[in-house]
Amino acid sequence: MTALRPNRFYGELAHWGKLALGRFSPAAESAKRLAREIREIMASAQPTSHTAPRRVAIVSGHGVNALSLSYDALWLLSLKMRGHVTAALFCNEGLPSCEFNFRGYGLNVPAHLRIALTPAANHRPCLDCSTGASAVLRETGSELHSLSQYVLPGEVENILALSEKIPPDQIRSHVYKDVPVGDHAFSSTLRCTLRGFVALDDPDELWIYRRQLASSMLMVDRFNRFIDAFRPDKVVGVHGVYLIHGTIADVCRTRNVGVDIYGVPYRKGTVLFSHSETYHRSLVSEPASLWQNDVLDGPRRKKLLTYLGSKATGGRDNVNYHPNPVLGRQPIIDALGLDPNKPIISLFTNVIWDAQIYYSFNAFDNVFDWVFSTIAWFAQRPDLQLIIRIHPAETVGGFVTRQPILPEIMSRFPTLPPNVFIVNSDSGLSSYTIAEMSRATLIFGTKMGLEIAYRGIPVIVAGETFNRGKGYTYDAESREEYFSLLQSAPDLPRNSPEMIERALRFAYYFFFQKMMDFPPISENPYRAHREPGEKFYVFRDAAGLLPGRDATLDVICNGIVDGSPFISAF
Repeated sequence: MTALRPNRFYGELAHWGKLALGRFSPAAESAKRLAREIREIMASAQPTSHTAPRRVAIVSGHGVNALSLSYDALWLLSLKMRGHVTAALFCNEGLPSCEFNFRGYGLNVPAHLRIALTPAANHRPCLDCSTGASAVLRETGSELHSLSQYVLPGEVENILALSEKIPPDQIRSHVYKDVPVGDHAFSSTLRCTLRGFVALDDPDELWIYRRQLASSMLMVDRFNRFIDAFRPDKVVGVHGVYLIHGTIADVCRTRNVGVDIYGVPYRKGTVLFSHSETYHRSLVSEPASLWQNDVLDGPRRKKLLTYLGSKATGGRDNVNYHPNPVLGRQPIIDALGLDPNKPIISLFTNVIWDAQIYYSFNAFDNVFDWVFSTIAWFAQRPDLQLIIRIHPAETVGGFVTRQPILPEIMSRFPTLPPNVFIVNSDSGLSSYTIAEMSRATLIFGTKMGLEIAYRGIPVIVAGETFNRGKGYTYDAESREEYFSLLQSAPDLPRNSPEMIERALRFAYYFFFQKMMDFPPISENPYRAHREPGEKFYVFRDAAGLLPGRDATLDVICNGIVDGSPFISAF
């Protein structure tokens, strides 16, 4: 747990050093630049009137991420320019913990988990977050609300005490006022610890888990008070997972208030919206009629295949894990020591802590249970070879996991079965070539299943993924069904033309209709802040937000206001 126990002397020095120089964190400084950019854009704004204005609230909660703030502000500005009544809700130290800062504003945090020595320095992350969010959201001209204004005397202490009474093994299933707060506490704890499960026997992790649970319950109460005060017709939030936005989505459903969730997806220059819940769930449950009957004409098919082909080497997505992959089959055979005469089954892991929310059809307890069980099965099948491709995001990208899968595997299997081979996260061996060498592939939650299926390779699904139920994968509903499918994996035929066509149609829907081209935001959207002189938006005056100026912005605003589908207009 050393990563959760920072050097408090360094944290103290950093705080006072920044204070002496009159600086906040880079993200807070970037938020100030975003606020100035909005002020300049809105200097001559002339909003239109609307015959039936709607009341729309944006729940931010991401003051340490100026990118997220730029999107939140854009929705507020666009709706306001179109004559609607808007409000922004941000935390402003209204929660004792969140998915980005489990220490919160320092309330009763154990000394060894604090980031610094003094209360002022420990308070710094919340101060930076509040400063950034308020600076940006205030410039939109919307009503500005904060969770801190909906605090009742003594409720924090009461909720913290309540969280302490819940047995550790019952936290995830805990429901508070019809909201599954335990699930939000679970996903947020994984987000904080960057691990795949909560170690209930570890005092630090359990403390974080309970603090996240208490904060989710407080979020329920304070967000309900905000709803009573502002009376929104619609609420908009980012991602729809974790303590803040997962909770608000569920509260909205209990209050019969519409909620829309947005995210910044993989394909460059796009945005994704879904009604009612995170796309992690909506893509699983939405009707196939939205995409299965679409015919891919020549230009659309060419566009899709060009994009899918580019994913092997990168360049068209926001994240490129291996810009120079090893694509040849023979180098992979040589590097792993494979027997070219034995069938290969490949297994692709996912990031174990990211967006881990409850699904009702998991055949296994978690990714580790699935991986360990699969290795044990292959140990009894020396006639087959298993290649485990560990997700590159474990070591490449924004957040390096604190519970990588390889050490977990080696702990359970100090000596791997001779027919099991591991390609670690930092390896340049191409995942796509590995898949193409395989008789079948195994996935739990990775989105890569779609990219494998369209190539004709059978995909067996063991866990939570939107690939389920689309007609191009083999879906296990139980552990027994998974192993039955695994038994037949070496003899599964290549995907039929009908399966491949379904995969392509869903791929076009997902990558080019759900992921809507969105030029108003400048490039490099995964960067949390901008350097001095860089702009967040490509438009320079508020007229660019009016109806008819940007087709995607029209789709988004119409979807928020009247519930129409969030599907690309192009």
